[in-house]
Amino acid sequence: MENQVPQSAIEAATKCAYDLECLRTGKCAGKSPCLPKYSEGENVLYLTTGPTECPYCERFGKSDVCTCPVHYALFHNAFHAQPQPES
Repeated sequence: MENQVPQSAIEAATKCAYDLECLRTGKCAGKSPCLPKYSEGENVLYLTTGPTECPYCERFGKSDVCTCPVHYALFHNAFHAQPQPES
């Protein structure tokens, strides 16, 4: 999974308290990672699940957001890997 994430995103994830466990196991702190609903701006994921103990998850108004550069890269890789509708 690590090869799907740019090295720049890995290096920018300096606040990760879990040693980038998501890249090795797909989990965060031994649990399922927060679930993104959509992204807006660079490294901003709006979540369908509430905040976790992760230092990148926080409350923004009435929404929960994740600002982890690695999670953002994983989300965008998964999104762009899905088949797109034909025009």
